[in-house]
Amino acid sequence: MSERFARNAAIVRLINKFPNPPNKDVGEGLNTAFQAMREMKLKDDPIITQEGGYVKVVLRHEPLATPEEIILEYLRTHDEIANREAREICHIGSENKMKRILQQMVTKELIESVPERTRYNAAYRLPKRRK
Repeated sequence: MSERFARNAAIVRLINKFPNPPNKDVGEGLNTAFQAMREMKLKDDPIITQEGGYVKVVLRHEPLATPEEIILEYLRTHDEIANREAREICHIGSENKMKRILQQMVTKELIESVPERTRYNAAYRLPKRRK
């Protein structure tokens, strides 16, 4: 994924003749595909194999877990999560959209706000057991 190489120069030349080509540089094909998959909320974990003189990439059309599932899974191994981390792991760019998701999870009692935090350093955690 870190190397840039035109595996098929004829295809690269053809794509670059389009008025607004999706790939502007050599080696952007997989990165472009993975970015599109993230935007479509699909898993971006391809199966990449090298067989003989070619590379085979299998892009599975599998949806990501819901943001709620991703956040709860994260909290199983971490004490807390902030909006920034939640956006990163859920591939959501909007701070406000993530804030709404986190607030809905609080309303459903799936998570709770970490006490004594301001809105500037707010974080969430799994609910503590009540006696």
